[in-house]
Amino acid sequence: MAVSEYAIPENPHQTDYKKISNEILYQDYLERYFEWNDWTVIREVRPSQTEYRADLLVEHDDLGWFGIETKYTNRGGRKMAEAHHQIVTKYRAKMYFGHRINRWIYAPFYEFLEHDSYQNWMNEQYLMGITQDFFQRNGIGYLNPLDMTIQFERGNGDTYIGIDRNHRYEPDIDEIDRVVKRRMEQYPY
Repeated sequence: MAVSEYAIPENPHQTDYKKISNEILYQDYLERYFEWNDWTVIREVRPSQTEYRADLLVEHDDLGWFGIETKYTNRGGRKMAEAHHQIVTKYRAKMYFGHRINRWIYAPFYEFLEHDSYQNWMNEQYLMGITQDFFQRNGIGYLNPLDMTIQFERGNGDTYIGIDRNHRYEPDIDEIDRVVKRRMEQYPY
């Protein structure tokens, strides 16, 4: 685990989200969360024969490999655009440790998640919905930082992944691959 100014508790479910104040701390949290739930996590990985570094690669025995691009962001679109560009032009369809990874996930952490008011919560839900739709239209999953689930296509329950080992979703990896392939063919950047 990366050394940081804020140590993530052994049980990541006990994390004080107000202490996640940058992308490195968010990656620390995600690394611990995935590992706590029986996923393998590798950080800052280069695709074969490039100088780029993907934030996280995660692997689950039953689900396979996924790439994750993290961003610590506010309501602006700059970080979202950076993540999209990185995934579609630098990371997707590249080889990592002998695996060609097409399943990519955008994992934002919003600065304003610490607010407790109902109005702020509604604004966050709206913004996350727009962001989720954008990435899903491009065959990229969206990690919801509030419930720690991943979704590749809204309304398609077969493409939901619960990271938690006790998740309530049974994803269909073949369906996720079909969705990703269809979107990659539709938007061949």
